Amino acid sequence: MVLKIFVTLLLLISGGISYSANFFVTNAGNSGAGSFRQAILNSNATVPTPPTGRNIIIFDIPVNPMFPIPPVIAPTSPLPDITT
Repeated sequence: MVLKIFVTLLLLISGGISYSANFFVTNAGNSGAGSFRQAILNSNATVPTPPTGRNIIIFDIPVNPMFPIPPVIAPTSPLPDITT
């Protein structure tokens, strides 16, 4: 029963859209592996399958439990447009 409710909610939230690829942001750096900029570039370079699908950018930046202040992403130049 719980699984059925979860799947129903997931379908309602997603609006029936299929997703192609996940890209992870793992640091607050301006560029390079794991940055928001790189996630956008990687997503733009990946064509969703099917073409009506969407790529997802997931923020997973670790926070030091001894100093639990959320990281801030502060680009030093404009971010690329998100196209896919």
